[in-house]
Amino acid sequence: DLLVWLPPGYDDAKNATVRYPVLYLHDGQNLFEKLPNVSGEWNVDETAQDLITKGSVRPVIIVGVPHSGKGRISEYMPVDAIEGVNAEGDQHVQWLLSEVMPRVERSFRVKTGPENTGIGGSSLGAAISLYAATKHPEVFGELLAESLPLKTGKPEAWEGYLSGVKKWPGRVYLGMGGNEIGEGNEARSQAYVDAVKALDARLKAAGLGPDRRLLVIDPAAMHNEQAWSKRFPQALTFLFPPPVDSTK
Repeated sequence: DLLVWLPPGYDDAKNATVRYPVLYLHDGQNLFEKLPNVSGEWNVDETAQDLITKGSVRPVIIVGVPHSGKGRISEYMPVDAIEGVNAEGDQHVQWLLSEVMPRVERSFRVKTGPENTGIGGSSLGAAISLYAATKHPEVFGELLAESLPLKTGKPEAWEGYLSGVKKWPGRVYLGMGGNEIGEGNEARSQAYVDAVKALDARLKAAGLGPDRRLLVIDPAAMHNEQAWSKRFPQALTFLFPPPVDSTK
């Protein structure tokens, strides 16, 4: 089941022919409400409602794509980085392209094209989003990647993939906490920060200027929904800014 949030004004008669950009977010269970056995939520609906109402963000449709439960790690794993885990990321991305997106586009007034289509998530949800956006930049032009696990398992597997990327999406938001692993694990947390900084440098070297990439590091933030919720306004504002008023 997909969880679809529609922007304010979507059902107004005056907007009956208006089409909207769309953001697909992984781990859909964690986005809109606090569910049992989940440590928190992203507050995606409240944040998007507020920013759109203020005119800080273009009205956007947000689609939560829930994970498959016990199979989440395999489902979201794009490379063979964890011993004993089958990387089924390719199948997941093909499912997004062949079933999820067509279903959404049949049901809602979605603008198509990479400039109107974002994908994102946190942790392994960010990893599979990064994979989808670099495998299919002609589809996903906006990327939101929180707390990328580029040091989880075999770092060389992640690096091998990143070094082979030929084309990056049009706009990339990267978020990371300085305390991802928690107290007593400062060195490991720093390794994750260093890895996302290296990715940002790779994007810069590939020609993505400050208008196309944003790196946000919160020194005290941990690896949880509270941190991702706190940074979500920056991500959404960067990826879906309001249109420029040509009359000014």
